[in-house]
Amino acid sequence: MIRISSAQGFTLLETLMVTVLFTTVLILSFEFFQQHQKIYFRYRSDTEIIQNARIALDAICSDLRVAGYHLDRQQNQPVFIEAAPFQIILNADKDPGEPVLIKNGFVMLSSGTPYINSQDYSTGAETIRWTLDSNDDGLIDNRDIDDNPEERASRFNDSDFVLIRELNGGPDQQVALYLRGPIDAKNNRTYVPPLFQYWILSSGGSLTLWGDTDGNGFLEGNEIYFPPLTSQSVLEKIRRITVMVSVESDEWDPFRNPPGHQQVILSSEVAVRNNF
Repeated sequence: MIRISSAQGFTLLETLMVTVLFTTVLILSFEFFQQHQKIYFRYRSDTEIIQNARIALDAICSDLRVAGYHLDRQQNQPVFIEAAPFQIILNADKDPGEPVLIKNGFVMLSSGTPYINSQDYSTGAETIRWTLDSNDDGLIDNRDIDDNPEERASRFNDSDFVLIRELNGGPDQQVALYLRGPIDAKNNRTYVPPLFQYWILSSGGSLTLWGDTDGNGFLEGNEIYFPPLTSQSVLEKIRRITVMVSVESDEWDPFRNPPGHQQVILSSEVAVRNNF
């Protein structure tokens, strides 16, 4: 008896169809995995930079709200010592356990010269310096980039700064990472919004934005790099400060085209006690 088997092998066409189908599934799976990875990196980056911006903004505003508290008025202790685009120096009794800046003690101005305290103050209003000057030479430039372990830990961003809080000219307290500053790693201007913007009481009783030469209410272009305020006749007229914290991600944003770093800006306004 002759038996006829019903089992047959795959034809070439069937083999090609299976191969194409399998390859398509692999490609779609790989693209899905890549997209999932991009979303994950973007979410992680957003969380990190928003957290740093929020920490920086809250800490700065907390000090500004008590600027001028418990000053030694008999010795004319000032509320503000310097008001610069990316640095501010103020006096306030933020911590009752902290002493004042001692006589002949100093803090660095953003011009690179020291402000030397010439008085013995009797109150506990300490001197607080908020700055991006992490190497303590007074200047905010590319020498403040990648000059400490925290900045070197950011592997993919060569132009980020660390926000510094300094008390009575003492050791730096690093408050937040990944801030954008006035220059990049090559010392080129970045034109990011100033960290601090100052509203001055005019002779007519209105508030004007210091450095706003065209009078449009915003700091743009070279206006961002306005000269620091050190004259007490002007510093005493500060009534409001806008704080704008610009933070940039360490890694590149996978959804940006062309590739670049994810950026976020958080801002707040503080009415200061400067009208005693």
